[in-house]
Amino acid sequence: MDTNDPNKAKPSGLPPGEVVFTGDRKVEEIHTHYLEYDAQLCKDVTLDSEHVLTFHQPVKGVNQWYDIRGLHDVDLIKSIGEIFQLHPLVLEDIANIFERPKVDEFEDALFISLKAISFNREETTVHFEQIGLYYTHDFLLSFQEDDEDLFANVRHRINHGLGRVRKKGHDYLVYALIDTLTDQYLEIMEQIEEEIEAIEEEIIKRPKAQTKTKIYHLKQELNQVRKAVVPLREIAFNLLKLEEGLLGEEIDVYLRDLKDHCSQLVDQVDTCRDNINGLQDLFLSEMSHQMNLVVQTLTIVSTIFIPLSFLAGLYGMNFQYMPELAWQNGYFYLLGLMVVITIALLLYFKRKKWL
Repeated sequence: MDTNDPNKAKPSGLPPGEVVFTGDRKVEEIHTHYLEYDAQLCKDVTLDSEHVLTFHQPVKGVNQWYDIRGLHDVDLIKSIGEIFQLHPLVLEDIANIFERPKVDEFEDALFISLKAISFNREETTVHFEQIGLYYTHDFLLSFQEDDEDLFANVRHRINHGLGRVRKKGHDYLVYALIDTLTDQYLEIMEQIEEEIEAIEEEIIKRPKAQTKTKIYHLKQELNQVRKAVVPLREIAFNLLKLEEGLLGEEIDVYLRDLKDHCSQLVDQVDTCRDNINGLQDLFLSEMSHQMNLVVQTLTIVSTIFIPLSFLAGLYGMNFQYMPELAWQNGYFYLLGLMVVITIALLLYFKRKKWL
């Protein structure tokens, strides 16, 4: 689980707008993947940290997408901020991996902070990655914490002219990127649901002491997922309520669909949390049932041995005159009586459905 504790976000006492990277370095060198496209043409270029600072040239009527991979180079982020005229508070939020998902509205720009997630099924662990999107009518900047491309499917659609993205502006690209992250959330929630079903099956078949640990751990992971999912739904609502001019009216229908997906996602997370709570109750009930079976078995064994112990104790007394002690086959008679009593008790228990 990646912590989202805001107290660890940055050192206290720093002035607002101070850019401090609060995560772990995940890439050796920051690269910028630049896409320039319209309905007819597409150019895909990869730039290192030196060339990106001299590459930006606004082109009217052409979409420009700068995808920066890696956030540890604070000086580079500041330089990018100067070139693209980003607000200092935006730069601060970009480098702060503990920033809560949100939308910041400026006069002619938007900054959207997001969380991408991945799920390790072997360790039952959710990992988070900080994503920042800075949108204007002229260009789009995306900041990814890791080098792995979370938006590979969108890039593929642009390069191969698939779907609507080549025919739309930067506002549709913003929607497409957020929608991609939402789809990834939905896929991961399906994996978590499968994990919950596997734990449930394990509890029914043979609960173990480790099962309780699995349930608690998965519950903690779901709580962290919910902290990222609920703000994502708020982002979808806020994008629909923006002032006219920032986003085109033609993408409102897509944003409404995004809002519906986010609401579905929140409902899915809440359902999984309820199921996890149900697993805790089921585990305790099953463990109690197992304990009752053990107690029942021990009780039956004890009940059988009570009359046998009585007979053994009776003929173990040291009285001189006990008629049965003089019987030539008395020992075998006593063993036979014990066998008959045992069988009779077992039949009685079975009739009562105690066995």
